[in-house]
Amino acid sequence: MIDSNSKPGISRGVHLLETETVQPDASDITPQIASNSFGPQLYEHLSQDSERMILIVLFAFGVLVRLVQYASHRSLWLDEAMISLHFLHHTASELLLRPLENHQGAPLAFLLVERLAVLTLGPSEYSLRLFPLVAGLLSIFVFHAVARKWLGQKSALVALFFFVISSSLIYYSSMAKQYSTDVMVALLLYAAVSVLDPRVSFADAVLLGLAGAAGVWFSHPAIFVFTGICATLFVSSLLARNRTAALNTILAFFLGLASFASVYWLSLKPLIADRDLRIEHSENFAPFLLSGHAITWYYQKLVGLFEGPVGLGASALATFVFVVGTIAMYRNSRTRTCFLLLPVMMALGASGLHRYPFADRFLLFATPGLLLVLSEGLEQLDRVLRPSFAAAGIVLLFLLSFRPLTHSVRILFHPFTVEEIRPVLEYVEAHQQTGDVIYVYYGAQPAFDYYCEASRFHAAGPVFNGREGRGHWLIFEEDVMRLRGKGRTWVIFSHNWTDDGADEEKLLSYDLDAIGHRIDSFQEPGAAAYLYDLRDASPAR
Repeated sequence: MIDSNSKPGISRGVHLLETETVQPDASDITPQIASNSFGPQLYEHLSQDSERMILIVLFAFGVLVRLVQYASHRSLWLDEAMISLHFLHHTASELLLRPLENHQGAPLAFLLVERLAVLTLGPSEYSLRLFPLVAGLLSIFVFHAVARKWLGQKSALVALFFFVISSSLIYYSSMAKQYSTDVMVALLLYAAVSVLDPRVSFADAVLLGLAGAAGVWFSHPAIFVFTGICATLFVSSLLARNRTAALNTILAFFLGLASFASVYWLSLKPLIADRDLRIEHSENFAPFLLSGHAITWYYQKLVGLFEGPVGLGASALATFVFVVGTIAMYRNSRTRTCFLLLPVMMALGASGLHRYPFADRFLLFATPGLLLVLSEGLEQLDRVLRPSFAAAGIVLLFLLSFRPLTHSVRILFHPFTVEEIRPVLEYVEAHQQTGDVIYVYYGAQPAFDYYCEASRFHAAGPVFNGREGRGHWLIFEEDVMRLRGKGRTWVIFSHNWTDDGADEEKLLSYDLDAIGHRIDSFQEPGAAAYLYDLRDASPAR
C-alpha cells in the first residue's frame, strides 16, 4: 500500500495512517547497492545478475531442503496419526458435520483436501503430507513477492534467506497437519492487500472479502490476519475521511466474517469447548496483565516467538532486532506495520480469552510477518553501526542465521525424525510367531492403529491396549498383571511420556523385567519394541 499523494497518477483516495516510503523499482536498485545496502561486503558492486543468481540459489535451496525432508518418509507421530485416522474412516460429510475425535481440530477445507488425497493417492505418509508440502513450497515464492513489494529487493533477499532456512517452516512443510497451510494462507492474504488499490473500490472489497472467506476454511488463524488487514484499512479510510472506502472495507470484513461464522459453528465451537484441550494449553493462555507472573510470561513468549515458530538462533538478539525493526517500520509505514503485527496481537487477545493457544506451531502463521519486521531491523542496525563497525550487518546476520542454517543443511543429509514407529512394527511383524501377544503402550496406539490399516500390519496374536498412566503408576502394574503367563509378549512404545521427571517406558519396562525375561528388543528414534517371555512369570515385585 502507498499513500495516494506519494506516487503520480493516482487521484486522492484512501490515505494511509501516514505517508509511506516508496520502494524503488528493480531497475533502480543496483546503483544504490554500494551506498545503501545491508552490509558493504554483501552488496558492494553486486550486479542485477548476481542478485538474480542469489535469488535462484535461495529458491533452489528452500525447495530442495523441503523435498528432502518430505522424501525421508518418516513415520507419523502421535498427532499426525490421530488426525489421519479420520481420513481413513470418515466421509467428507462426516468430516464437515461431526466433531473430530481424540481432541483433534483442523480447518474444514484442509480436512477435505486430505480426504481427497487419501481417496486418490492412498493412505500413505506421502499422500497425507502432499498438501502441506505444496503449501510450504508455494509459500517460498509468495513470501518473496510480498517481501519485495514491502521491503525492496536487497532486504527481501535477507528476509527470504531467513524464510528458506527456518527449521520450523521446513519441518511443518512435511507434517500431515495444517500449520504449513496457515503460513500459505497468511501470505496469500498479504499478497492480496499488497496490490490492493489504496482507494479500496467496491470490486477490491469484494475480492478481499472473498479471499478472507476462503482463507478461514483453510486456516483457523487466517481470521486474525484478515481482521488485522480490514481493521487497518478501515482506520486508514476514516483518517482520510473517505467514507466510501471505509464502507467498502466493512463490506469486505463482513464477507469474511460470515464465512468464519459458518466455520465456527461447524467445527470451532466444540473444539473451543473441549475442557481437556483447555487444560492442556492452560500455560499458553495469556495471563491478566497485573498478575504476578505476567511480565515473565509475556517476555518468555516474545523471545520464544523467535526460538520456536520463527526458528532462528540467538532468540534474545532476534527479539532486540525485531524491536528495532518494529520502530523503524512504524516510522516508515504504520499501515504495513499494522498489517504484519496486528494478527499477533489478536492471537494474544484470543489467548487471554482462553480461545487460542499462544505458543509454537499455533503461531507459525505469524512467521512471515515477524521475518519481514526482523529484516527491517537488521537493515536499520546496519545503517546505524556501519560508520563505526563496517561489518556490523554481516556479523548480525551470521549470529542470527548460524544455527538455523546449520540445521537446514544437516536436513539434506539427516532429515528430522520424531517417532519412527513404522520400522519398529516392521521388525515385530518380521520376527513375531503365531500366538505372540502384542501390548501397545497408550502413546503408541494411534500410530499403531493407523499402520495396521494403512500398511496392513498383521498381528499374529491378541493385542492388548495399554491404559494411560501419567502419574498413576499402579495402572502399569495392573496392565502387567494382565500379561502374566501370556508367553511371548511384544511391548510396543512410542510417544513416551517423560514429564515431571518420570519416564513411563522405563517404569513399565521395570515392571515387566520383574516378572519375565527380555529376549529381544528393537529401537528407533522415539519408538521401541521389547519381546518378553512371560510364561513362567513370578509375582510382580
